[in-house]
Amino acid sequence: MAKKTKVTRAAVALAAAAAVLGMSSCSFKEVQEREISVNVPPKAVFLGDSIAAGYGLEGYTDTDNYSCMSYANILKEGYEAELKDKCGHVMVNEAVSGDTSQQLLDHISKGEFDSALSDSDVVVISIGGNDILEIFLDYLSDNIDFSGGSISLGDIDVFSLIGGFGDMEDKVDTALEGFEENLKEIIIQVRARTDGDIYVQTLYDPLEYFDFDMLTKFADGKIERLNEIVKNNAGYGEGAYYTVVDLAPDFDGRCGELTNIPSYDIHPNADGHKLIAEDLDRAIRSRTYSYSESYEVTDKKKVIAAAAGVLGGLIALIAGAAIVLESRKKGRNA
Repeated sequence: MAKKTKVTRAAVALAAAAAVLGMSSCSFKEVQEREISVNVPPKAVFLGDSIAAGYGLEGYTDTDNYSCMSYANILKEGYEAELKDKCGHVMVNEAVSGDTSQQLLDHISKGEFDSALSDSDVVVISIGGNDILEIFLDYLSDNIDFSGGSISLGDIDVFSLIGGFGDMEDKVDTALEGFEENLKEIIIQVRARTDGDIYVQTLYDPLEYFDFDMLTKFADGKIERLNEIVKNNAGYGEGAYYTVVDLAPDFDGRCGELTNIPSYDIHPNADGHKLIAEDLDRAIRSRTYSYSESYEVTDKKKVIAAAAGVLGGLIALIAGAAIVLESRKKGRNA
């Protein structure tokens, strides 16, 4: 019976040791976070007007910014493929066709984009075109028939054109002043909602296509002024900064092939959107981005302490068993 008791105690001791050591493999693990660097943003948000929304492209509707090959969707496809085995990519396009800078500011101030902006890595803004181009187009459509793409003096009511020119210029100048103030506040409001990088696009000049010096030179000067505002305010205010993506030079002299202006539509065509995507991609890849990854680590100090406790228990058990055996041996000898 004594031998059977000894074997049972040993088995119990070994089982207890195995159980404690086994628990150490899971109980002593901790979940930690590490930052993984990537070349493209895990989340990008697009804000602004019809250029960013993809107006005029196949698949675009005023309720769907995601079914056309706009530059936002071109980048989305590329970044999803690049990050598919890592953190994945999310693109949110909140651009609204027809929006002016004031309307964009209103959306942001009301908190309509807070959810999209809160964890964004990149925010791309296209705004300002509707502030001034609509004034141009309204003025031109009232006085000139552009359906043929080129203009001769015989097509123009010169007296009406000249008579309304000064009023049109005043409206554009007022609009540019308002645009500058709105842009500053837009950046402040966006910056308050994201730590991500902010990119603001310049505006190309679609009216260069028309062969009418007085108007095309005037429009070029006003669009150049708008782009100067974008560039000059890139570092405006404490923390209210952004990167300028200068699209205008790439469209210079090419609006006839890169936009729909031959059809009296100022928006980029498919080739124009591809070019914008390339410009934005270069700017975006000039930075690095990161995402958090969870992983488990074993706390070696806790494992060693547990093993030491188990070993101490085994030593005590063996010592106790030895004392018992010795006592029994003496009892038998007596």
